Amino acid sequence: MTVRKEAISTHRYIGVSGDTKPTPVPCGSTFFETDTQSMYICYDGALWTVKDDSIAILKAIQAAVEA
Repeated sequence: MTVRKEAISTHRYIGVSGDTKPTPVPCGSTFFETDTQSMYICYDGALWTVKDDSIAILKAIQAAVEA
């Protein structure tokens, strides 16, 4: 298998959950939602998916403990 280095750099975006995430973007670009603390990553230039949902898991655990 050959590893190839691409000359395209990724972009980092910051906004709130109600913002429309930009497209098209370079693969690997990220979007951080300041109000939800969620990080999204774009693997194909158009579709954004949650990169790390550990904060949501932590909030759910805290809510369960407080209930």
